[in-house]
Amino acid sequence: MPYAAMPTLGAGSVIEYEDPATAGSWIALENALNIGQVGEQGESIEVTPIGATSRQYISGLDTPPDKTMSFNHSRGVAEYDAFMTLAQARANVRMRVRYNSGDTATFSVALLGMMMQEVEGGAQLKMDVFAKQSGSTEWTETSA
Repeated sequence: MPYAAMPTLGAGSVIEYEDPATAGSWIALENALNIGQVGEQGESIEVTPIGATSRQYISGLDTPPDKTMSFNHSRGVAEYDAFMTLAQARANVRMRVRYNSGDTATFSVALLGMMMQEVEGGAQLKMDVFAKQSGSTEWTETSA
């Protein structure tokens, strides 16, 4: 793919959470600004024998990222209000990000609370929701 044709912006990506009352039903969070990193990174485990002169490693368990998801604070939007209720309850939810590149990531998070960002005069109020991604990310892709 030529560089000019490569997707470079997050615009057009969709962030959703699974309705806790209806498995398989996804609710879009249209006021989302940022979902943070998605995926996981393996830890390294040192296995250097005593006679070695350089350290040796093997791959260990994957570690999903901590998340800070940012939203335009839009009280009165039913989908957002329901998500804020889940964040206040410290619920575990499934989330999905459908990137404009055709990649889709589905993963679980433990919601850990929320905090209003510092207020700036004349700026939209923004809410951060904190979470810890849990388990492995399921990656799928669709053709463009």
